[in-house]
Amino acid sequence: MQIAALHRPAVRFLDRAAEPLRRAAPVVIRATLGHGFLTTGLGKLRNFDATVAFFASLGIPAPAANAGFVGALELVGGAALIVGFAVRPFAALLATTLVVALATHDGRALAESGAPLTVGAFVFLLLSALVFAYGAGPLSVDARLAQRAAA
Repeated sequence: MQIAALHRPAVRFLDRAAEPLRRAAPVVIRATLGHGFLTTGLGKLRNFDATVAFFASLGIPAPAANAGFVGALELVGGAALIVGFAVRPFAALLATTLVVALATHDGRALAESGAPLTVGAFVFLLLSALVFAYGAGPLSVDARLAQRAAA
């Protein structure tokens, strides 16, 4: 018997076993990412003066305005990701904040200490890119709105 003949049933079995996860995976990714952003946004807004001082120490222009914008974006964007509303625009905006974080804080830490960059920002950036590329998935407000618009 050829290896390919043995391989096909295994692939079909794994495809059937993974089917329930295909609907749940976007929800889990969105909820995880959304929760992370929601909590960091809330932290930035609750500790606003410290956030402004931190942004100023990084040389970010208009640190108070940027701290307020990023904190609000993370809070609102995180909640939107959790429920699956306007997922692509929020994922793109949140990914932009991560690029800035990597270019400022994490980049400075690498230059000053030689320590490797933190994984957190890269993981959030990767998940944001996945959410942007694949959308909200079938269990989301975006999917519900698309169904209504098509009807």
